[in-house]
Amino acid sequence: MTVELLVDSMPFKVTMVEANDKGETIVKGQFALSDIATENKRLYRRPIWERNITRLRPAMGSNRVFGELDHPSDGRTQLQRSSHIVTNLEVQPDGMVTGEAKILNTTNGRQLKAIFEGAGQVGVSSRGYGSTQVNEKGEQVVQEDYRLVTFDFVAEPACSTSYPAVVREDTEPEKEPGMAIDSKKQESTKEKPQEDTPEGGAPKTLTQEDVSELVLKVIAEKREEIREEEKSKLLSDPNVAAAASVLEDIKKALGVVSLPDDAKTVVKERDAEIEQLKRAVGERDMQIADLEESVAQLSDVAREAGYKFFVERAVSGHPMADTIRTMVGNVRGYDSPQAIHERIEEVLSELTEEAERQEAANAQRERERRTLSEDVSKKDDRIAQLEEALEKSIELNKVMSVQRYADQRMQRHPKADDIRAIVESRGPRTTQEVDKIFEEFQRPQLDTEDLAAVRSRVRRITAGGTGSSPLEEETASPSGQRAPTAQNYNGLGVPLSDLRAWSGLDN
Repeated sequence: MTVELLVDSMPFKVTMVEANDKGETIVKGQFALSDIATENKRLYRRPIWERNITRLRPAMGSNRVFGELDHPSDGRTQLQRSSHIVTNLEVQPDGMVTGEAKILNTTNGRQLKAIFEGAGQVGVSSRGYGSTQVNEKGEQVVQEDYRLVTFDFVAEPACSTSYPAVVREDTEPEKEPGMAIDSKKQESTKEKPQEDTPEGGAPKTLTQEDVSELVLKVIAEKREEIREEEKSKLLSDPNVAAAASVLEDIKKALGVVSLPDDAKTVVKERDAEIEQLKRAVGERDMQIADLEESVAQLSDVAREAGYKFFVERAVSGHPMADTIRTMVGNVRGYDSPQAIHERIEEVLSELTEEAERQEAANAQRERERRTLSEDVSKKDDRIAQLEEALEKSIELNKVMSVQRYADQRMQRHPKADDIRAIVESRGPRTTQEVDKIFEEFQRPQLDTEDLAAVRSRVRRITAGGTGSSPLEEETASPSGQRAPTAQNYNGLGVPLSDLRAWSGLDN
């Protein structure tokens, strides 16, 4: 099986055209079909699409699947010709492959956008490398070695399997192997005289398109030179020369319908070499595609590392570096260091504003704290004053209560005036102290002379006496025994407690 470039087109049915929040134009629609032969009689199985879409998903996620407006003649994507980026592909349950593409603001991208905005009918065409095998229906079934490269937007050709050649005003059309070139196109591509300088001799300013056109022209000329050189080499081969001579004779004779055996052998050998070269080219293209994908992945890794280094350098030494990193997020979402720098500036501005708001809030809370502290201090002073007043009130209430108690007891008391004078002078603080004052007025009152006589008699009785003390609470009975008494001690007419108090024995 031969690995070759496979392209298949189908009308692009746009289901939605929108502009996202970045102002980018996004188109969505049907890109391919599964298990249904294309107009080119090629049949792509559903697993082929699913495997290739899974393989391309990381590249689509990082905006690396570029497409062109019309197929490139060499089958390879050139950034300067890119018109869009394929951002998503999905295989639907019915086998339809739907896709999404972002239109670029390039020359070809603007042209494609204008076509969509003008409701122009375009086709979407897959581009990839692989081999095919014919089934019983005569359909070319794409094999497992197929590698999808991208989808291009093309004008719907009369035959959707045709692969467009580059036709420029200043070059001959480039012919791909196995393709016929329309003679009408050849006639329409005659070289026009070069106009490098306008009238007056002033040098013409070359634009990027002029430079690209000039480069393509030089490449076409080099290719023509190489083609002529190879042709000369082939003609210099005796076998090829013999075959060419035979072919000329055949053309002249117009009756010979077969070639000599040596010419047939040469042709077969050349055909075999061409097939080998085709396979080699296909294999090299697949290797190049793999290498380009690897380079793109390494470029993404290097870009991510560079962006991370840029962020680290920008936030180094900042007291809120971790917060800034978190707010900046994944650097893969940025398309340039300038975008990261702008985001860092936004984050710093947000953090500054938040710090200012926090500082203002802290100042406000501090003012409120001081105000509350002053209020609490004032209230504490007021509470202390009230507690002091309450203690005084309680003390005064006690004094008044004792005073009321004394007044109540002095009512109708024959010695009320004497008792009041004592109460006022002593200032009793408890009812017990008041009761003690009243007890003093319940005892017999002796004048000074009587008291002195009693004391003298007690001393005389007790002086030098033997036996029991005459001050014990007892009296002598008529039979000579002492008997206790409470109110008349030994005929003195007073109780023992008063006698002891008056005599100073309790002191």
